[in-house]
Amino acid sequence: MNYFLTNKSVIDSKGNKIPLDTLSLDTESLISLTKKFILFQKQEESQILFPVYPSELLLTKSEEDLQCSFVIPSQLNQNYKDQISHFSLEIKNLIPKHLCTASICLICYVIQQQMIVAVCRLNEIKYFNIFTFKTEIECLYFANAAYKQAALDPEIDPVYFFGQISSNSSIANLFRSYFRMVEFPAESKSEL
Repeated sequence: MNYFLTNKSVIDSKGNKIPLDTLSLDTESLISLTKKFILFQKQEESQILFPVYPSELLLTKSEEDLQCSFVIPSQLNQNYKDQISHFSLEIKNLIPKHLCTASICLICYVIQQQMIVAVCRLNEIKYFNIFTFKTEIECLYFANAAYKQAALDPEIDPVYFFGQISSNSSIANLFRSYFRMVEFPAESKSEL
């Protein structure tokens, strides 16, 4: 089971919250959803462009050709430091490998009131960001901004949803009025 780390708690795949001060997980996968991160190629030098406060620890992790520096709450036990990765490095493991191999696409992963938006092409991440939202309109705004920044076409480039969202949700219905191809691969897989 995947656990997602926010600033104040851990969320399991089912949406249950676990306060940080009571954290005791037997897991190999604790995935940070912090917005304080920088994603870069391994061979590049990175410059941290955000403050790291005394209540935070700065971690740097690698996956294939990518590297990510991000913060975690310092109150986490040092034992978890090796188990924590950032969502930007884990997204390839959380979505089916066959998506975005033939074209460019938008991946939206929803967890609680956060939406992870990634533009992928040939299984490479071209754009990645994490947004907190309160309304469906905000979700649409963030996805549309990613579409425009990556020069995607809403008539041909698909949007794939994952996480805590269903195909009959109000977010999905709103997206269908703006994007031609809105798909939920995890639901299709479970229906087979």
